[in-house]
Formats: sequence, structure tokens, C-alpha cells
Amino acid sequence: MTKKEEKSSEGVLTYLNGNLINKTETYSGNTYNKTYEYDSKNSPRKNILGFNLLVDFDTSASINNVTKSTNVYKYGENTTTSVLNTVYEYNEKGYPVKQTETDSFKNEETTIYTY
Repeated sequence: MTKKEEKSSEGVLTYLNGNLINKTETYSGNTYNKTYEYDSKNSPRKNILGFNLLVDFDTSASINNVTKSTNVYKYGENTTTSVLNTVYEYNEKGYPVKQTETDSFKNEETTIYTY
């Protein structure tokens, strides 16, 4: 027996200068839109051969660091917006050594990078 394939969602990824700047996805009549802003410094994954070709990794595959992401969810008549701001500390080669993310609720998460 062959099972019929059905599309559950579709979307568009928009890149500029090696960075994902917009991601839009529609599923079950709902829309998810995420926009990204970047700095001009090196991403911690910039020199991993082929990593920039991995579409499923969103901004992790970008060549610069996300400083702000804005998420807009539309479901029915409702819309929800959230913003995530990110601040970095860099080493002498322009790679981040510390990343601090703050969401719309003022929750913070810190990531430390070692090379």
C-alpha cells in the first residue's frame, strides 16, 4: 500500500550577504515570520567547511552574529510578536567569546564560546 504524501507547511528563506534575514512559514492557515539583524563580526561557525550550506540550522549557518530577531505569529485573528536581543563580547580576531540573549520578558541566557 502506498501512502499519499501531503504538504504540511511551506515557507521562504531570504538571504543577504551570507546571512538569513527573513524566514516565513505557513502551516494550517497560520503564519510564522522571523526577521534577523546582524553585526559585522565573525560567526563562531564561520570557518566550519560546508556549515553555511545547512538550511535547517537557520542563523547558525550565517556568517555574522544575530543581534536582534523579531518573531511574528499570526493564527486566526490573533497576532503575537516577540523580540530577542543579543549582545556579544569578542576576541581579538572578531569572534564572539560571550553571547547574552534577552527576550521580550527580560529573561537572559548566556553562551560562552571557546576556540
